Amino acid sequence: MSNDEFETWLSLVGRLLGLSERQRSQIGAELRDHLESRVADLLESGMDKNSAVMQAVEEFGDAAILAKNLQSVSLRNRKRWMMRFMTLATAGLFLVALLTMAMWPEDARFGSPSHSVAQEDGAVDPSSASSVPAPSARTLINNEIRKKMDGVVNLVHDAEPFGEVRKSLASELKINIVIDSNLEGVLDDDTEVSVKLEGVRLSSALRTMLRDVDATYAIKDGVLLIISIDDETEPDYLSQHMIDVRQILALIRVSETDRIGKPVLDDVSARRAPRGGGVFAIPSQADDDAAVEQTADAPIVYPMLTAEKLLVNTVTEIVASDSWECTGGGNGMITCIGGVLVVVNCESVADQLKDFLQDLTYQMKKK
Repeated sequence: MSNDEFETWLSLVGRLLGLSERQRSQIGAELRDHLESRVADLLESGMDKNSAVMQAVEEFGDAAILAKNLQSVSLRNRKRWMMRFMTLATAGLFLVALLTMAMWPEDARFGSPSHSVAQEDGAVDPSSASSVPAPSARTLINNEIRKKMDGVVNLVHDAEPFGEVRKSLASELKINIVIDSNLEGVLDDDTEVSVKLEGVRLSSALRTMLRDVDATYAIKDGVLLIISIDDETEPDYLSQHMIDVRQILALIRVSETDRIGKPVLDDVSARRAPRGGGVFAIPSQADDDAAVEQTADAPIVYPMLTAEKLLVNTVTEIVASDSWECTGGGNGMITCIGGVLVVVNCESVADQLKDFLQDLTYQMKKK
């Protein structure tokens, strides 16, 4: 076999493998090395060059069969590496969840009880620590990012490329920061940003810096996503927040004792009250406890005011009122279940809400 025939044979193997030109070249180079090494061994044994080439090729076998064998080996290797990758990825996610749960403050865990009560006959106490399920791994990671965003920082950048700022923050906070594809052409890693804020919450500092380029951020699936400020209230960018409000509900029940449990006769309040929470938080009122107005068609049953409804109505009227579906026609949703305020809204509104609840609790406890 001539050198041209040798190259033709290698080219045929490459084509039969169905690979790109670059991959074909790499595999061809490996085959050439093996063949030339075998030819050299045969030449040293006294065989002439043409005979040595022919024997080396014959030992490797027909080009089509060789290609089939190589594809089979490649497929097995890909499956093996895929299984290894999936195993490592699963183990990695499990370890991240465990580490995050270990660092999660005890008093911030959803439904974390102060003590447990022993049960007879093997009954399970719903308030016992062993019966309280842990938050999902996604919630834990998202909340860990929010905790870092609550930290006080000095954010000072003067006309620096956003890519450098983004990488610096991602490295320092150990989180993934990604620019949303909708910002392409508006904000990228080359866009220069400036900010000079000292001793402020990171979430506020980042929003201030991004506001100059009409951007903000969302936290989704363990990623801090830089998004257009116009997309902030779109459903795809809203996130879920669960806030323990048992303390403030108790304060409301004390301060509003003359109103709680009474029918809501005001037309505006009557329309809004059923949209709020309290459906699962306290037992529903018996029919004979509700205020009933007899009409010619059917009785009108007015809703009973609860601390949960009062809290939800107050929040939706004061905190970003235009962002809630029930008051302003926005996409945000809110309800109260078992002493937990369940909120679906953007990160900026959620931050305002948490600050409002903290300040309101403080003021009510001062009384």
